[in-house]
Amino acid sequence: MLNQMTLNRLHEMKLSAMAEKYRIIAASAAEGQLSFDEWFGLLVGAEWDHRHTNRIARLMKKATLYFPNASVEDIEYRSDRKLNRNLLQELGTCRYILDKRNVILMGATGAGKTYIACALGTAACRNLYTVKYIRLPDLLNELAVARGEGCYMDVMKFYRKVSLLVWLLADGSSDNAIVEQFFCGRNTVVSKDTHGIDPAAFDCGTASACYTAGCKIQHIDFGV
Repeated sequence: MLNQMTLNRLHEMKLSAMAEKYRIIAASAAEGQLSFDEWFGLLVGAEWDHRHTNRIARLMKKATLYFPNASVEDIEYRSDRKLNRNLLQELGTCRYILDKRNVILMGATGAGKTYIACALGTAACRNLYTVKYIRLPDLLNELAVARGEGCYMDVMKFYRKVSLLVWLLADGSSDNAIVEQFFCGRNTVVSKDTHGIDPAAFDCGTASACYTAGCKIQHIDFGV
């Protein structure tokens, strides 16, 4: 039987999902068949699912991914792409973030690097990591404006708090000083257009320095 006072109090405490589940169960024939633990478990489960979904939605919105609907599950593994399915599925677990490893996607324009980078960003959001997608030219402009407005350190502080940076580096746009600042001590997924570039070039100066800093690299070279 629905207790309106209980329902109102749930709304006052901003437990809207729990209140809605309470209303649905109370109005159903199953109400009298449930034990207290079953009742309570359904209410808590509904509220948890609601908050978890909303948290992921907020993380996705803040990530500003170029392909917000990209997912590891939807990556196409055509033979001409020469993608390692097992490797990409492993990256989809986000274990590389815990292991302090970076991912560099390299290949020709149109190979689908940006989609895969965004898919890894989506996977990170689903695992409740903060993510930010940005093009290097846009980042350089943002930092230049921040210097002029006297808030450079605030901008840098914001990026240091991000769990995973998803970068798009256009040809000729790399800035070694900026790359070094952002690679060291944080997880990064980088999409780079040019073939034939040593992944260590995007590291903390040299490969040895990067490994010493604990920023190991996982390099995926597209064969298209």
